[in-house]
Amino acid sequence: MYNANTATYPDNIQPGYSTLDLNLSTNRLGKFFRIYADFQNILNKKNLHGGLYGQSGVYTAAIPQAGFNFNLGVEIEFNK
Repeated sequence: MYNANTATYPDNIQPGYSTLDLNLSTNRLGKFFRIYADFQNILNKKNLHGGLYGQSGVYTAAIPQAGFNFNLGVEIEFNK
């Protein structure tokens, strides 16, 4: 991946990374609702994303991405 931040990535190349996500959902379990589950970054990799070029302070050259995240929910449709 190309990155304009030569201070952190002197060769102008940002290392690639891999992540594993899983999304499960029912299609109309009942007439008006469905259930879903989302798993993001299952391997809990500590990935860095290229930050803002030439910034300092709270803005960093590499931004840490979220680790493992899990969402479970029920979606209800009130109007048909």
